[in-house]
Amino acid sequence: GGDLHLMAAAAVLAVTITTLIAAFGDRLERALVTRAAEMLGADLVLTGSQPPSAAVLAVAARHDVTAVRTLDFNTMLVSGDELLLASVRAAGAGYPPRGTLAVADGDGSRPVTAGPPPGEIWIDRQVRDELAVAPGATLEVGVAQLAVGAVLVDEPDRGGGMAATFGARALMHLDDLEATGVVQPGSRVRWRTLFAGDSDDIAAARAELATLIDSHEEITDVRSGSRRATNALSRTLQFLALAAVLGVVLC
Repeated sequence: GGDLHLMAAAAVLAVTITTLIAAFGDRLERALVTRAAEMLGADLVLTGSQPPSAAVLAVAARHDVTAVRTLDFNTMLVSGDELLLASVRAAGAGYPPRGTLAVADGDGSRPVTAGPPPGEIWIDRQVRDELAVAPGATLEVGVAQLAVGAVLVDEPDRGGGMAATFGARALMHLDDLEATGVVQPGSRVRWRTLFAGDSDDIAAARAELATLIDSHEEITDVRSGSRRATNALSRTLQFLALAAVLGVVLC
């Protein structure tokens, strides 16, 4: 009496609903993971109190993954007779591998894809205001003189590491670190190696890194490094799964 056609239509509708919700959930998960990577500044981060070993850096080359080293430390920035304690990040070439930096441009800001070149230091607005310096001036970092290249507005991984210890912040090139002389044996520093690449390559690199890390090192990825993004993703996927179940029940 036509009931078979009705049942077939309901089955088709149920399959369509679950397929569409699954596809939407997958795209949403990818988008949130990408955003979390931009907030972390990388797909994978190795943090430690010592520089990464040659074996760790070899893992990145072996799996075709980009690896960028950074070092966070606290030091005095000097301009004439004015001094300011600030959090400084020394970053290697290619920083940041995920996300973008933003520097002041008139009354607004503009994105940049790479950090300061050797010989330059970028400062935030607090450093600019308290030391009364502007791009083109010179700051003393340790025993080195670095030119102020720009006013730093935003960093993709601003909340991570020791760089969040103090409000005043600055960014310099890792190649200038030795010339400053500020990092000595016993200095309280935090090394971070930022990895970026395809998801399969990152997964393979993480599995190998887990067998190489020392006791002072820790691995963080986009899920464990961004708790808010992870919680939001988990709740969203649970809601979509519930919607799929309700759709099938209604059908």
